Amino acid sequence: MERYSIGIIKPNAMRHCHEILSIIEKRGLKVISHKIVHLDRRSLMKIYKEHVDKSFFQPFCNFMMSGECLAFIVRGNNAIEVLNELVGATDPHEAKSGTLRNKFGHSIRENAIHSSDDKKHFKRELKILFPEFVLEKPSETRDKPSGFLFYIKTEIFSFYFLY
Repeated sequence: MERYSIGIIKPNAMRHCHEILSIIEKRGLKVISHKIVHLDRRSLMKIYKEHVDKSFFQPFCNFMMSGECLAFIVRGNNAIEVLNELVGATDPHEAKSGTLRNKFGHSIRENAIHSSDDKKHFKRELKILFPEFVLEKPSETRDKPSGFLFYIKTEIFSFYFLY
């Protein structure tokens, strides 16, 4: 079943953005949106909510705020699971050979890339990183009323797509 996931290329891996996105697309996921972001502490506290009280959080925030990041949305079959497998273990030294963290990460903190853990995290991260994407329940008049619709409104046009 086709789904979506979010990733963040961290400051230490920004010089490898094109290569990382190419690897992701070769794995069968389509990058449907991306943008450069400069994350602030407030956003990081929302994205990494489960880690706010841990001792490593402040040094991690300092690292993440040290430069630009690339936030992206991918679409594909089992996108969350596929992207997480491709990203690899948190510690790049323990990540399987060929994973993005193994290839581009330096340490547990500077591990090159973040990906949504699950659908709940995806929805939370979507609101933070891509607030222009709004989740709506599908209309009863649709042929297949399952999942969610994304509504995107820009200055020029608006459109929907099914999640």
